[in-house]
Amino acid sequence: MKSILSLAISVGFLNLASAQITVPSFNINTGDVILQAATYGNITSIQDPGGSLYWDFSSMHPDEVDTLQFIDPATTNHASGFPTANLAMGSVAIATYFTLNSTDLVSLGFGGYIEQLEQDVEVAYTHPDTVNVFPITFGTQRHSTSYGEGFGTYDGHDFRVSRSTKRTQNVDAWGNLDTPEDNYDVIRMHEEQINIDSVFVITVILGQPIETYMSDYSTFDTSYFYNFYTDDATINYPLLEVEYDEEADTIIVTKWITFMPDGLNKIQTNNLKLFPNPAQDVLNIESNDAEFTVTVFNVSGQKVAESNRRQMDISQLIPSVYFVEYRTGNQLVKQKLIVE
Repeated sequence: MKSILSLAISVGFLNLASAQITVPSFNINTGDVILQAATYGNITSIQDPGGSLYWDFSSMHPDEVDTLQFIDPATTNHASGFPTANLAMGSVAIATYFTLNSTDLVSLGFGGYIEQLEQDVEVAYTHPDTVNVFPITFGTQRHSTSYGEGFGTYDGHDFRVSRSTKRTQNVDAWGNLDTPEDNYDVIRMHEEQINIDSVFVITVILGQPIETYMSDYSTFDTSYFYNFYTDDATINYPLLEVEYDEEADTIIVTKWITFMPDGLNKIQTNNLKLFPNPAQDVLNIESNDAEFTVTVFNVSGQKVAESNRRQMDISQLIPSVYFVEYRTGNQLVKQKLIVE
């Protein structure tokens, strides 16, 4: 009997054609907001390595929705510790810092409040963490190791925090994938990730600093992932991520993009315009479709407004970032909306 992670879905080989793709880079910009849905314990075929495969995740329903926000590093509290960063993910108070260019995505470290230590801590990698190397192509493999540390004071004692990450990546499959949102040509990357977070209390004895390892605040984790990437120009992030337990042969969590902004100021297809954007009281819908539904979601994924009319009252919405979903027949269009 084959394991859960290698079971084949026979329907996937019936009438679907796929192309082997290459992902040139990620076009993520400051101000982008991504909604990432997650479901836990989903049993879906992962399949063995190879080409012209099919993965069906279309029936998944989210247990939760996370908001990933990309911001200007210069606006954050720890900007001075990461002067070369051109992208940050998180908030002003706590963020992970990156450099993103046409050749790689590199994590430089993180800064923010650590609840266990009741401290604001900054950890800058002396050996940065290369998250992805571009282009991402079938058959490529790589290994990387990163290390960083930071210092602070807790309960009257100095401490040192260190983090090391080891990544082993193998782009081992390509094919076609269905999410609850759409169908995509994809390539798959298998990744083993080892993270070691250590905390040491520093005590000075006879003029010499002595470090004591704090096991209650330290972790050693080995995680396994299957990450699926697409060359769709509107998806500038891993399309779908599966974290699994290798020993138990079970899927822990599956995450997929349920919304990715494309950076346009208005939604526009061959027969659709939604405007203005930014908006205040009214959102106008121009469409050749006789029947349609426009739904507005907040950044937590909650529905806050819905209409099937050509002028939508949004005066009740507080100034914030929202996400508009336009549906008609088999057409689905999504876009970020700013309400001022």
